[in-house]
Amino acid sequence: MKRQLNEQQQRCVGAILAHMKEYLDLRHELSIRANPRFGSPWGDLQFLLLAQLRNTLENDKMWGPNRFVIGELLCSSDKAKIRDIFSPTHQSSIQSEIVERTDKAGHKTSDILEIHDFKTLYSAMDPAIANIASVIQIYMWWIRTPAIWRASSSGANPFREIQRGVPPHLAEFYRALIRKPDTAGPLTGDDILDFEAYQMRDALEAFCERREAEPGYKLILARRASATEAGSDQLIDVLAREILLLRKVERDEPLDDAIRTQLAQAIGTPAAQLQKDAIVRYLKSAISDGKRRLKTALIDDTAGEVYNFKASQADAMRRHYLDIVGDRHEKLLKREEEERQSRMSGEAVQKL
Repeated sequence: MKRQLNEQQQRCVGAILAHMKEYLDLRHELSIRANPRFGSPWGDLQFLLLAQLRNTLENDKMWGPNRFVIGELLCSSDKAKIRDIFSPTHQSSIQSEIVERTDKAGHKTSDILEIHDFKTLYSAMDPAIANIASVIQIYMWWIRTPAIWRASSSGANPFREIQRGVPPHLAEFYRALIRKPDTAGPLTGDDILDFEAYQMRDALEAFCERREAEPGYKLILARRASATEAGSDQLIDVLAREILLLRKVERDEPLDDAIRTQLAQAIGTPAAQLQKDAIVRYLKSAISDGKRRLKTALIDDTAGEVYNFKASQADAMRRHYLDIVGDRHEKLLKREEEERQSRMSGEAVQKL
């Protein structure tokens, strides 16, 4: 059942969808290089499937007598319920809502009701397009956990908000979550910040471990801009100016002296002898070359250095984590080492 979301729930859903779209955009670039037909319907399909995912994330599901909004729960520290959400066999699983299964039973009340999912809909138009929809859904399933970990460690994480103070309702929430013994004193802001720092670090370590064990076909490749080629934005600016200048020359509009001098130098003729035909030939050649370079900058396989996008994000997550928690990270490491030494000492005493 869908309900009105509060600000935190909206932030969680928005963060997951934003990272999901970021990954899908990179998958799109890879897919159209493998099959150019993916380029035409991809945008519409991606929009529809992300809208369907938003609806799923904004809905809530039952665990016992309690209801939880899916998007908020995925950004929480409740690992057991997150496993349930992604388990194919659990009643709260959302797998079938992300990767649809076509009903092969053939049960229908009439011919007009035979279309009931994306695959069937696009198969009726073109089986190849239905395959594209299936590929996007599988991509979404593969990148669900990276997108969620990114969301839980960035915009949806309340660490900075807690640093400014702990509202009473949040204090009650964390008191039930942390379960600090009464003998250890009341729950403090530092206790909550330590807890959130642990959660972020756990998410970071889990993300990095998954990236190291990820099979090759699930990698997302990206390309860094080539140092020898101008950026696509710059190429577009130059191309636009040349096209406008060509139209101006073809309409016999007067040119500024500075532009005539630049054209004369580029063509290799004195400005006084510059002819319209020579300018038109030069500009058409320059425009043709500019289009070729722009195409190379946008889609050419050889443009830029290939790198593992999600692995690079692990480094970015690590920098983001250290930037947020600051010195608290070293304090947590020191405390963990002290607790480890204490446990080892206790075990040694018991053995004696």
